[in-house]
Amino acid sequence: MPLCDADPGIMADYILVTLQNDMSEPELKQHCKTDLVEFFGDATSVFVDTLFDSLAKKEYIKTDNSSNGGLQITGAD
Repeated sequence: MPLCDADPGIMADYILVTLQNDMSEPELKQHCKTDLVEFFGDATSVFVDTLFDSLAKKEYIKTDNSSNGGLQITGAD
């Protein structure tokens, strides 16, 4: 079940723009939680925490020993 009703592509673009604000990480995280609450409601804090954890750990990249030098962007299929 989706976390919000917004178009995923548009939502991704909006989140990327939001992440480009010139702020410290704690300020940016709080800004995202405030800015995205209208889309994610009660799930906003969990979404933003998961987003920042995934970015810090580079979990959006998975290793694959077959092609592309072993790197594959998750969801790029």
